Amino acid sequence: AKSLAVVNKATFRNCLVAMRPSATKADIPSTHDITVFIHNSFLDFFKQIKSEIQVSHVYFHKLH
Repeated sequence: AKSLAVVNKATFRNCLVAMRPSATKADIPSTHDITVFIHNSFLDFFKQIKSEIQVSHVYFHKLH
């Protein structure tokens, strides 16, 4: 949660604008958008790990 708090800070937004001077407020992601992205990335990561664990479990049992 602390990392998401940075998004609302003026300094962070100023850095984003400095990197893209022609950016408008609509171009800068909202806290909600970033939270959803992180949440979805987290879920995708764990789905991938679960899949890899299941595959290695099946592979292991086929060998023994």
